[in-house]
Amino acid sequence: MTTTEQTGLGRMAFLGIGVVVSTVANYLVAYAIYDSSYGSAFFLDDDVRSTAVWLPLLAGAVMGCVQALVLGARATLAVAVVTLFLGFMAVHPMVTVALVAAGVALGFGLARALSTFGTR
Repeated sequence: MTTTEQTGLGRMAFLGIGVVVSTVANYLVAYAIYDSSYGSAFFLDDDVRSTAVWLPLLAGAVMGCVQALVLGARATLAVAVVTLFLGFMAVHPMVTVALVAAGVALGFGLARALSTFGTR
């Protein structure tokens, strides 16, 4: 096995671990927001507060920026998609997890725009 192949395998292992850890982190952030006084079960709540929408988006955007800077573009988008599917499997925090996943995608876009703007 050559050094190039070892480097490629190491990078793939790093990205695989990064995707799993980031997905778990996104779900835990979403569940923490859902379980806090700012969260909501949406379809089960009589009154949905505005923080139930913008707080998961903001937290997801921060997570997405960090993940895009650490993992890169493809891995961050994969994390957002896996988090979204994980949210569909969860019954109560489904909308909150979906909002965090959307925030991760927004954060990825923000990080990409900032890196593009910074290189010019």
